[in-house]
Amino acid sequence: ILRLLLGGHPGSYEGSHFRFPRITIEPVMAEPPPIWIGGGSQPLAEGSTGNSSKVPQAVIRRIAAADGWISPSTSPPDLIAADWARIQSTAAQMGRDQNSILFAHMNSFHLIDTQDRARAHREQREAFTKYLGRGRPWEFAEQCYLVGTLDDITRRIQERIALGVRYFILGPITADPSELSHQLRLLVSRVLPAVR
Repeated sequence: ILRLLLGGHPGSYEGSHFRFPRITIEPVMAEPPPIWIGGGSQPLAEGSTGNSSKVPQAVIRRIAAADGWISPSTSPPDLIAADWARIQSTAAQMGRDQNSILFAHMNSFHLIDTQDRARAHREQREAFTKYLGRGRPWEFAEQCYLVGTLDDITRRIQERIALGVRYFILGPITADPSELSHQLRLLVSRVLPAVR
């Protein structure tokens, strides 16, 4: 329906959860924007959303019909890989070219300029506890987010690239302007050059 409406065609919908009368979207765009869908499986842990680690097949079907998928920061590489395999399989069953779906990953970080993993984890644990609250334990953050030394974080990004991720949406977990600037400088000067 969204593709129909974005293409300038009128449409209506009567479903069990949503309904709307005949409508159109104007002005008609020369080319509709790509449709991206985010979401995916995440480990069952204290503070997780949902009661299953595996994303429902209905969500997989919606992603397989979209132009792009953004895997969530709350999903570790093994679950991202499993979701991506399901999305590609479902796309093939729908008659879609599996390679036409763009694959992105969103994640959060707090970079510590050290090669001392224990120090990095200590400081990151404090930062992520402030960011996430006490609802999600450090072990969850350690499993899913970009934590560790700068080399560890580079490896974590490379691991996701090896899964097929083509685009990243990376965000530091601070709102402090000075710390934000520091975090972005470390990302651009120390992490990203090592990823390439």
